[in-house]
Amino acid sequence: MEIKKATHCLVKLAQDERFSQDLAEVACNGQIKQNSRLKTLTSILTNGVLRVGGRLRYAPVSYDQRHPMILPDKHPFTELLVVHYHRKFLHAGPQLLIATIHERFWPLRIRNLARQVVHSCVSCFRYKPKILQQLMGELPPERVTPAFLFLRMGLDYCGPRQSRRAAPVECFVAIFVCLVTKAVHIECVGDLSTNSFLAALKRFVARRGKLELIECDNATSKELNAS
Repeated sequence: MEIKKATHCLVKLAQDERFSQDLAEVACNGQIKQNSRLKTLTSILTNGVLRVGGRLRYAPVSYDQRHPMILPDKHPFTELLVVHYHRKFLHAGPQLLIATIHERFWPLRIRNLARQVVHSCVSCFRYKPKILQQLMGELPPERVTPAFLFLRMGLDYCGPRQSRRAAPVECFVAIFVCLVTKAVHIECVGDLSTNSFLAALKRFVARRGKLELIECDNATSKELNAS
């Protein structure tokens, strides 16, 4: 309770220092001037403290979450508050830091301040892991040499799929991918047998034309290998 009262006093002092004119306008007229930068926040005055208005009056959350207290940017108290939350939540990143602060406070330009606090934190800089980037291999000639559509293609299966009609029927899908243009052709396959695959391949050739190269991942299906 004492910490809450002390925080309330510090927020009030910071607002008196930076928002004195806005506080006077809200106290007298109940609203802020059009040229004020707090106008978009539809500010309200509660116990001498400016809070964010909004449409969360009936939300099942605390009053601080519905109407967070407005804090000025580039103020020592605001900067200390952001640093405190950064350490309290175990050196949270900018997004988590902003989300947790907005549960009670609404600092102006919080995004820039959160990034500044995270980047200037010595612990975060010291223990930040470096993500290794593995270099990809060179593309084979069939991937980079121009050719007609589906002249060279890759093949893979996906499934099984079950029909939504009368009786469930297990089936698979053959996916033909052009190695040059990444175009995709899909054919339904009844099972994993060689005959079903050849039937799907014939339908593909009848639609797309003859092939020069077929590449696959050497499927480990027992039925396909046995055939």
